[in-house]
Amino acid sequence: SDWVHVAVTADGNETRLYVDGVEVEVVSDRPGEIPAISTGELRIGGVNEYVYNGLLDDVRIYKRPLTPE
Repeated sequence: SDWVHVAVTADGNETRLYVDGVEVEVVSDRPGEIPAISTGELRIGGVNEYVYNGLLDDVRIYKRPLTPE
């Protein structure tokens, strides 16, 4: 199977989804700081009855701005 690179960026105004380096969706947010939607543990790969059946590699989450490089 093929690997797919997925990235999400958010700046408090817009959230952008990239797949293999190509922007595929932009959602306008309310201006201001990005709100936390949960104080519980972070779950990647499944929510309730949906479970991702594959592999995840090199997952990174940053709480600071990054440059495009």
